[in-house]
Amino acid sequence: MKRMIERMGPADWVVKTGVGLVILALFFWIYGHQHHFPYWYHWDEEGKAEQVLTGTRNLHHPLLLVNLAEAAFRVLGNWGGYQRATEIGRLVSAGCMALAVLGWIGLAGRLRGWVAAGAVALLVGLQGEVIELAHFFKEDPALVMGWTAALCALQGYGARPNKWTAAAVGLGLGLSASAKHVGWLIVPVLVVAMATASGLERRRRWRDIGIAIAVGLALWAAINHAFFLPGHGLVLKAQ
Repeated sequence: MKRMIERMGPADWVVKTGVGLVILALFFWIYGHQHHFPYWYHWDEEGKAEQVLTGTRNLHHPLLLVNLAEAAFRVLGNWGGYQRATEIGRLVSAGCMALAVLGWIGLAGRLRGWVAAGAVALLVGLQGEVIELAHFFKEDPALVMGWTAALCALQGYGARPNKWTAAAVGLGLGLSASAKHVGWLIVPVLVVAMATASGLERRRRWRDIGIAIAVGLALWAAINHAFFLPGHGLVLKAQ
């Protein structure tokens, strides 16, 4: 795998980037299509829309999804009520799931070739529950995106174990934990996989594990800084 990566030239990266963008756009359209149903269809969406509209945080969940939705809401025009805020949040969820599917396809392609990548695109990317989850302003697509990022980074670490690929694993961990609290459950998987990586002495393996966890904690703290503000557990007004 390492030799294959090293043989890739600029043309290969351009082609693969172009294909990746097309796949991402396709699945974003699938997941974001017909997202205009009423915001009150799911009871949990209204609370998130209120956080987007008011800049408050109720801290029921980590803040990755709500922060991304509020940023998109401001970029696309800070106007409209609950319906518009919810629809933008649904588009953010669709984007998270599309990125996750792109990660699954890429990982399958690197490990088992293009046939496996195509099978993942059809059998996983178009699976009914995946499409359903991607249509709601919920944390699950963000969680799947974070876990996928961590696993893709872990594959990269296995191919090239060093402090930079270890830091990439940490970024995936930070995204996972910032999506839902259960995102931390991937920590044992990452630790075991990195601790058993070949080609490294034991001391360097544990150094890299420490780097990954430190980067993950730092990213989690940056995204979820509201947890550290006075009045933890209360509704907080963003400054």
